[in-house]
Amino acid sequence: ALAFGLYTFQFTAISGLLPDLLVARHGLSIAAAGALAGIASLANAAGNLSAGALMRWRVPQWAIIVTAFAFMGLASFGIFSPDLPVAAVAVLAALSLGATGAIPASNFAAAPRIIHDTGMLALMFGLINQTSNVGQLLGPGALGAFVQHLGWSLAPILFVGIAIAGITVGLALRPLMQPSGARISPTRS
Repeated sequence: ALAFGLYTFQFTAISGLLPDLLVARHGLSIAAAGALAGIASLANAAGNLSAGALMRWRVPQWAIIVTAFAFMGLASFGIFSPDLPVAAVAVLAALSLGATGAIPASNFAAAPRIIHDTGMLALMFGLINQTSNVGQLLGPGALGAFVQHLGWSLAPILFVGIAIAGITVGLALRPLMQPSGARISPTRS
């Protein structure tokens, strides 16, 4: 649930404020900035679809989550760089949103592997939904406040923090995602 909340935080922050960044820093028209942000959002959908293929190729869900957050954190340096041309910023934003797009499907696929009780699984999906809502609420506002006080160039600090938190959650999922025979399951009384 925390991984999903972090995902929606970064997704809504980048996709919601990318047009403002492109207009304010790169001088694009609102229409052009909106079009580029729309393309970046479509890349996120492609990332969602790619997660299924990655899992069929036996890439562990925790590894997908860790890699996506790591790439997002690194890409933020380019996205918010004052020195990169607008085309590079747009491509990095699309690649970042595309990479993190693999997180939702990985999360939903991981939940039944971790939680075997159907009642608890329903609770987990509810918790995932609620953390998603919190991320959607906080992401754009946090980035907006951060940029207002510190400027676009320091925005990677926020995204590196999100990346570290997401990587930590992904790595914490690793032992829970081991094949059923390799994991010690708790005893039930």
